[in-house]
Amino acid sequence: MILSLRTAPVRSHILSAIYFAGSKAPEYILLKDDTIYGHIKYLENPLTWEALKNHYSVADVSDYMLLLKKDKQINDCTMALLNRDV
Repeated sequence: MILSLRTAPVRSHILSAIYFAGSKAPEYILLKDDTIYGHIKYLENPLTWEALKNHYSVADVSDYMLLLKKDKQINDCTMALLNRDV
């Protein structure tokens, strides 16, 4: 899986973070290290970045790419509804 994190609504940030922290997350992720207009793409979504940082380790590095490998022990996350917009 090649990961491209872009600015998106907060709800999709939460769902993305839960996916990458869960047991069904991909075993490996290719993370391209580049910027768009001076912004580091994967840092624009802090919840997903935190999930990647906590549940993956760097397996290999090339010029502009990182190969991330999922850590052995991953527990599924749960999400509680805090507010319902009507």
